[in-house]
Amino acid sequence: MRITAVSTAVRSVILQETQFRRGRPVAGTQDILFVRVETESGHVGFGEASSWAIFTGLTANASKVVVDEIIGPEITGLDVSRTHEIARALDRYPHLPAHPRSAVDMALADVNARILGVPTYRLLGGSDASWALSYSISEAEPDAVRSIAETRIGEGYRIFKLKAGSHPELDGARISALRHAAPKAAIRVDFNGSATEAGLRELSPVLQTCDVDFVEQPYPAGQWGRMRSTRAWFESRIALDESIGGEDDVRRVGEDGLADIIALKLGRFGSSSRLIEAGTLAARLGMSIYAGAMNESRLGMSASAATFSTLDNIVEGCDFYYPYTVLGEPGFTGGAEVVDAELRLGSDAGHGIDLPMGWFV
Repeated sequence: MRITAVSTAVRSVILQETQFRRGRPVAGTQDILFVRVETESGHVGFGEASSWAIFTGLTANASKVVVDEIIGPEITGLDVSRTHEIARALDRYPHLPAHPRSAVDMALADVNARILGVPTYRLLGGSDASWALSYSISEAEPDAVRSIAETRIGEGYRIFKLKAGSHPELDGARISALRHAAPKAAIRVDFNGSATEAGLRELSPVLQTCDVDFVEQPYPAGQWGRMRSTRAWFESRIALDESIGGEDDVRRVGEDGLADIIALKLGRFGSSSRLIEAGTLAARLGMSIYAGAMNESRLGMSASAATFSTLDNIVEGCDFYYPYTVLGEPGFTGGAEVVDAELRLGSDAGHGIDLPMGWFV
């Protein structure tokens, strides 16, 4: 069954909350790239690409150009079920950005699952297990941290990720405030690469006293020697996120013992098969996986959850809260739903979401 068209649409979605990324407010609206793949039988599938340039290096419109001018023309006419052939065609472009490629991969998985009449997780060999959500708190003031945690606890959240490093002088008080508000919750602290050795040493007693589960990405990606020396004295478990850009990074981190946990993100790997291979390798190397995400809508989160459902070595909690709390109404419903701060995959074919046809005209 051949692919007859690959079309794209960039949509602007209102943000219901203001969050902070690396100290900068994220508010107002967010552009998202959506992709539609159509086959000669009339079956269609949908995908999307994260549009935070601060993390991906691409805007939604830049990703759209990649799909419109490279990926779409390359795969049109190929058999949609021959995913390895499609992958080989795209591998002709070794510097193809991962996020737009991932958006097309999501759409291909969606259409193939729809053709078979099964949910995407069944197509990939996964399960419909539920996922406890982790809520990220980025506000600077300890009182704000406490207030947000109390509100989310009332909604069922029991796992929190505190963004740290932008205001290092407040981080100890922020961690303590979060533990006070959530005495039974799992707490993780994410620096997004902004920590210093001196800061970690100063903060270490608070991390131990407040029983922080793990510290994520203390230093910028690629600073392997710095990570190696820190592992020699740092008591808390370490997770790496931005450091993991592909299977080679997974192997290096595991073989060198640089982390206990690695965060994987579907958009960063370019396809579900690559993420599953990386997760399988991590398990062989004795590492656990954190199910990560960026700023995708419920479409991207549903596709990500379906992919992660194929892996066993995953720590509790995931980053899939964003479209259900921060992102406004995107113009469609369906897919995975949240009940009591747990993400639950549905039983509809594919991702369980249909995007409006008018978007792609």
